[in-house]
Parts: sequence; C-alpha cells; structure tokens
Amino acid sequence: MEGIGDILFLRNARSKNLRITVKPFEGVKVTLPYNISYKTAINFVSIKKDWIKNSIDKMQDLENKAFTIDEQTSFRTKYHVLKIFPYNKKTFKGFTKSGVFYFYYPDTMDVTSKDVQNHIKTGITWLLRKEAKAFLPFRVAHLAEKYGFSYNRVFVKNIKTRWGSCSGKNNINLNIHLMRLPDHLIDYVILHELVHTLHRNHSRSFWNALDKLCGDSHRLRKEMRSYSIML
Repeated sequence: MEGIGDILFLRNARSKNLRITVKPFEGVKVTLPYNISYKTAINFVSIKKDWIKNSIDKMQDLENKAFTIDEQTSFRTKYHVLKIFPYNKKTFKGFTKSGVFYFYYPDTMDVTSKDVQNHIKTGITWLLRKEAKAFLPFRVAHLAEKYGFSYNRVFVKNIKTRWGSCSGKNNINLNIHLMRLPDHLIDYVILHELVHTLHRNHSRSFWNALDKLCGDSHRLRKEMRSYSIML
C-alpha cells in the first residue's frame, strides 16, 4: 500500500475481529476471520493508515537500536564482504571493489549514531538490491527450466515479512536479503515459490512436491529460521 509498503494479510479461524499489528523485524500484519473479506480488510487498513505510519516510525527506531553495524561487524553478502572505515571528509561514501563493499563515514561522527547507521544500512540495501537483480531472475529461470515450471515475472524487493511469495498471476517476488543466505537456501526459497505456481497453499501435495525437488524440506525450513529477514 502506498505510504506504508508491504502488508501481510492472514486469515485465522480463531480470530473474531480484524487486527493490525506492527512489530520490529516483522512489519505490518493484518489478521482477519474467515467471515470478513480481504476487500473489507484493505479498506480497514486505509482508515488506519495514519496510525500505521506512526507505528512504523516507532518500529524503525527499535530496529535501528536492535542491531548496530560498526568496524568490527562481520557481514557478508553473496559476492561481497563489508568493510567500514572513518575518514577525514564530511560526506558518506560506499563502493565495491574486488569482492569488498567499502563504506566510509565522517570521522567527526559516532559510528553508532542513528544518522551513520541509517547511511550504512542504506548502502547495504543498495548492495543487496544490486546483487539480487543481477542474480535472482536468472536463478529462477534456470531452476524453472530444469524442473519444468512456468511463471510470469520475477520481482526483487526489500520485504520485511517474508523471503518470497508467488502471486495469483504467477509472479515470483523475492527478498533482496536472500543474498545473505547460502546458495542451497536461496534455491530452497525459489523452488518453494515455483511449486506455488502449481499448489497455491501449503497442502500435503505442496510439501510432497517440494520434497521431491529439495530432499528434506522440513530440515531446510528449520535452517531458514536461523536467519533474520532484517539486518
């Protein structure tokens, strides 16, 4: 939704009313009972838009406090290792060279300050998006051809709630933060969404189909839980 971003809508048989929650590292989630339509839920979110925006601002403050990135932080993407340095200039600078993402910040500033942290995380987001656009669409095409799947388009996004999704039009949406995962888990997420082009829900048929491609999908799903979607 414009002005808010991604929202996850979930039906719950135990829910009696519409409920909106905004949590750090989980984003905006709307829980609704089965007797309320998605259209009604979306209209409800539109009415609460200002409250959601205020909650998102508070959530982002908590997220920034939760994880500080500095010169000692060990952080790598699929293709790059992060190196942070202070330097004698007033501007921020980031660039990639020989498998390293170099990030420089003014030496007059505290690396733990909100301003520096925001710039660092903006730089990392830029790097993840660059890698994801270069790698993920081609990996989807390769796996789809290998296993005989058809899909429409691939979108790479900075999603706060999920690693990936498959729309009703068979568009595959993948999180740029997949570029922080090992290759076998990237493939697991891609295959998970490709199987959704045939099985829309997480039925026994879905998991059986995924197991045939990945082996033990339960083990891989458990391994995924050791990684956070957010930085």
